[in-house]
Formats: sequence, structure tokens, C-alpha cells
Amino acid sequence: QPQRTSPQTIKRAPEPTAMTAIFTELLVAGACYSNSIFQQCALHPQECPSPLVYRSPLWLSKNDSERAAQCATESSIHSIAAMGRCDVSSERFICTSHRTNCRSLSSFKPLDPDCTLLHDFRGTNSFFTSSFFGVCQATSSSSEDFCVWQVDECPISGGNYNFDTADPSFTTQEPICQCDQVKTGACVTQTDDFFCAVSQEVCDSEPGYSYVKALDFESRLNITCKLCDTLPPPPEVRYAEAGACVLDNTFTRCALLPSDCTGVGETFFSPRGLASTTISTPNEANVCLTGSALHDVRVGRCASEMNANMCVSDKTACTLTQSFQPNDDMCNLVFDLQKGNPYGTTHFGHCTPAAFPVQYDATIRESYCAWSSQECESSSQYALPLSWGVANPLVAGKLPNCRCDDVRTGACISRANPNDRYCAVKAEACDLGFEYKNVRDLEEPKGPNMVCHLCKPLAPVNIGAPSGVSTNAPTQSPTRVPTMENNNATINADQKLSTGAFIGITIAGLVWFILLFIGLKLYIARCDSEKGTPVVVLGDEVTKLEAPVEPTKEEEQSMEPGQSEADFVPQDDKSII
Repeated sequence: QPQRTSPQTIKRAPEPTAMTAIFTELLVAGACYSNSIFQQCALHPQECPSPLVYRSPLWLSKNDSERAAQCATESSIHSIAAMGRCDVSSERFICTSHRTNCRSLSSFKPLDPDCTLLHDFRGTNSFFTSSFFGVCQATSSSSEDFCVWQVDECPISGGNYNFDTADPSFTTQEPICQCDQVKTGACVTQTDDFFCAVSQEVCDSEPGYSYVKALDFESRLNITCKLCDTLPPPPEVRYAEAGACVLDNTFTRCALLPSDCTGVGETFFSPRGLASTTISTPNEANVCLTGSALHDVRVGRCASEMNANMCVSDKTACTLTQSFQPNDDMCNLVFDLQKGNPYGTTHFGHCTPAAFPVQYDATIRESYCAWSSQECESSSQYALPLSWGVANPLVAGKLPNCRCDDVRTGACISRANPNDRYCAVKAEACDLGFEYKNVRDLEEPKGPNMVCHLCKPLAPVNIGAPSGVSTNAPTQSPTRVPTMENNNATINADQKLSTGAFIGITIAGLVWFILLFIGLKLYIARCDSEKGTPVVVLGDEVTKLEAPVEPTKEEEQSMEPGQSEADFVPQDDKSII
């Protein structure tokens, strides 16, 4: 098994023999310091621009054992932003480690903040969600391909290997080299003390150490240095289901939490309980396992003008937590059904690294919508601190930044059988013998490695679209009803009217148009009010919100054939250092 050992404890390796197995050593990161104060883990000195000073993993092990331990963790290694980008479309904007991994050397932009050792977080103008490396391709059956930090690791001159870039030369192929497949060299002394490293510059920080390339190091010490450990499989993705409130074996309503069962004597059954064949529940309660019933689960309301009396999931989503009123019959997971409310939809808070989390911004890395502030916490002492942003619709008429299909949740996991688990929004929803893991702990790749979403994708909210007309993609802000344009029709000279007659007709027509517009507006508002349809007031326009629909099987399918979850937005690492 690969080992990650503190450099000072490594002894001289045994002389290799033909029968000796090759050992694997995992790379340990160094760090950047400012006036002796730790700033971040780092793989090479270029990550520490002046006045920062780079310290090798050897230095950390002797002088700062706490940071040495932190920079040796797999999550820290994965999240180091040591990568650059081949920043042109012909190379599919791929994140990689060195300019020689680009077909065009000049396209390389070093130290792209969206490129970590494992992930590409750019989101736009990027074809991938992972980072990739170059590959040394064996030209004979006696050798094997291996992935490298840069082309210099490839012994091309001997004729046994060819080199290919991070994005393969033939763009019909997909990149294959991720960090767990990369062999690195090492900084080595004359007495064969060593620590794994990615380049000569790392060794220059330690007197007496010189850089030995990957294959030469293997041959010399019978040890393989790897950039990172074997990557876990893609996370399991699930969606939440509602439980049920039951009174005297009679189904009363669907609910996500026991506290939603407010009737005297009501009992809460989790979705796991409803699906169980050994627990007796009313057959009618099985409806709670459907998506439409989940959407109808009632939530609470911030009963305060400061929060515009909007529907929210939890008291922590209110600016004034004491204004929260749970179980509002006019609030469900998707809509605010209260007449006259200008927002029409239910809002959720969010977790973000931003210092001042005013509004959810999906482009900010590590940001996500959540049920409550508890979902921003992490049990890891090295995790990036996240701030909680309350539900904030800002301007009246704007769509919510976080709808229920944007929200990630935790899960209840059996202590006896970790594979027995279900999505949940709070610990109180867990059955006896189950433990609650919030969003961050749930998504740990070395832990549960699971992603839970509150709702399946909702239908777009078509503000301004005629009833029955749908759009192909959700809008991020309301779209106004198109205004009528003047066709500038030409009037023939024989048809011209006198100036006075023309002005009179124009004024009369304008008055008629205004009266017709006001009447139509009042009629639409009255109809929507009578039907109980949620409406949004956008300036001086009243517009109906399309109700959500259940996605089709085709819409639920999140992957193309041959794809895996790793091809999508990264979920497995929440600890950016």
C-alpha cells in the first residue's frame, strides 16, 4: 500500500534486487510562509511569490509538525492550486501542471486559481471538471505508460518512450492522466535520504539534496513516488424523499422532520420507515415517496418585513431568526401560496467562502445552497471555513438564488451498516441507530462519499412567458414581456389626414389602449387570485409562475453513455486550503 511518510523518518532504502517489490511513497507538500506565519500548502516554490517564502516538506517535518501533518493529508494535496491552464479552445482549456503539457507552449497560463491538483473549477469556457497531466507512452511491450508532471520526466532520447500532452493530440480522445497516476521524482542525498518532489526547484531549498527523475529514482532505490493516492470512485448521488405524519394509523401529511408533525399524538415515519417491509404504516403514506408530494411539504416563513415575509426552510435562513414561524400552511418547498406576496417562491440560504455572503453566486467555488447554517460546518480541522448567507431575494420580482433543486442536504447513515442510508435535512429526521452527516462530511471521498440533493430538477420558472409555453433552460432573472414595436408603416400621400384630425385620432387611440391595458391587467390578477396561482409582481406587471413538473426519465438522466460522475461538477473535496 502507498505510504506517506514524514521526510525526517525516511531511512536509506535497501539495495534493489530482481525479486524485490517496488514500494510506493506518496508525495508530501511543502508550504508558503509569510514572516514565519503559515499561509498555504504548496508543491513548488513558484506558488509562493515574494514576499512569501517556500518551505519544503523536510523543513516542515522538522520545524512545524502541525502544518506538516496538514499538508500531508490527501484532501490538502488534492486542493493545492499548483496547476496552470492551456488557455485556448484548441486545447479545450485544460488544467495541467506544466507548459510542456500543452501543444502550444505559449498558451500556458501558470497558477490558475481555478485549477487544483484534482479539479477544474472554472465552470465556463472549460470542457472538463478535472485536472490532467502529460503521459509517457511506451514504445515497446517491455515498458509501461506512466503519467508525468512535465516532459523532462520522459526518457524520450532512449527511444523507449514518446510523450503526449495533457489533452491528447487527437481530440477525439479524452485525457486519462489524473494525479493518482502521476509518478514524480525525488530530492535525494548522497546517502539516499529522500523526499518525493515534482521538480529541481523544490530540492534547491534544501542543501545537500538533488533532484532525481521518476524512472531513475525507481531504478536507484526501488521506490515509486506518486503525486497522490488512488482516487475514490465518483460519489453516490441521491435525492431526498419525504417521511409522513401518522395519527392512530391514519395518514395525515407528508413531512421532512418530526417537528413538522404538529398534531397531538402524531408520529413521524422517515422515508426509510415508509419503504420498509417490516414497519407497519398506512398505504396512503407511500405517496410521500413521490416527488410531487415532496414539493408539497410545508416549511416556515420569516414573518418580518426585513425578510419580506418570505417562505424559508429554517430559522437560520431569516435575518431575524426570532421571526421564523414553522409549518406555514401557505409555504411549501417550492412555492409561497400566500396571496399578495411579491416573491411567489420559497427561498433557501447558502454556504460560501465569501467574506460577506449577501447573495448566492454559483460561480464562487465551494458555494452551495443549503437547508440551514449547520450545513456549512465541517468535522475536519483543516477544512476551509465557510460563511452562511441567509435567504435573500434582494429586489422584488427577482427569482430566488436558491430553489429546492439547488439545495444539497445531509444524510442519515446506519452505524451498523454504512450502506444503509438516506438523504435528510437534519439529525432529528434520523431513525434510531442512525447518525446524521451534514453536506460537507457526507461528501468526504474517504468517508461516505455521497451527494444528496433536496429536489430533482424543477421546471423553469417562466416569468413573462404565456401560460403553457415553456423554455428550454432556467432563466437566472425574470424576463419581461416583449413590448410591441412600431412597424413604421408608410402612409400614401392620398391617404394623409389633416394635422388636427391625426392628433385627435392619436390621442383617442392612446386613451383606448391605456384603458384596455388596465382592464386586462386587473382581469389577469383577479383570475390568478381566484385560482390561488402564485404570482410575481415585476415593476407594474403581474405575471404567473409556472408550477413545477416532475422531470421525465430523460431529464433525470444526468450522464451520457460512457460518462461518470467525475465528469460533472466536483463534489468530492470540500477542503480548499
